[in-house]
Amino acid sequence: MTKTLQRKTLISELAEITRKVRDTAAIELLTIDIKTLNFKPGPNSWSAAGCLYHLIYYARYYHPAIKGALEKAGKDTGREGETFRPGWLGHFFARVMKAPGGIPKRKLPTVPASAPKADAYTHDIVRQFIDLQDEMLVLLKQAAMVNLSASSTGTTATELIRIKLGDAFRVVVYHNERHLHQALRAVEAARMDGRVNE
Repeated sequence: MTKTLQRKTLISELAEITRKVRDTAAIELLTIDIKTLNFKPGPNSWSAAGCLYHLIYYARYYHPAIKGALEKAGKDTGREGETFRPGWLGHFFARVMKAPGGIPKRKLPTVPASAPKADAYTHDIVRQFIDLQDEMLVLLKQAAMVNLSASSTGTTATELIRIKLGDAFRVVVYHNERHLHQALRAVEAARMDGRVNE
């Protein structure tokens, strides 16, 4: 049975994670050279830039979906929306995305379209990612007065699979945090690899 969450507490937690993700990307990824940004730790691994490409792909789906769900839910005028009980599927997705200490508990299959397509990206991909974190903060602010159970979004797998609005926020934010840690590990691997500095 899923635990009931306080809306205010949940929104605060997700906003804090989002600000930290945004600020870390600005400090750690905007300031590195292009070779480090695009360094792949292994033949089947993603570079830091590749991780951001993956996250941007998901944001381009979920941000408009969340905007639509916010509009559909409307402003909460009663006490019902002050708490949020995750749906079983949305809660499962959120738990899988959560990576305590930056280390995922399990690997997940990647939607082919969301995998990085290029071997080299510029710092523009970092700026795009940062802008999307600012956009998420705006969406979270709007969610503070919305019943997070009153509407739902589809998923990148199919529109037929619906998750509650509150779960969509959790999935996206935890997913961002998960892959930012992966990006930072790629940067660390690049710094340890002498070829990057040649």
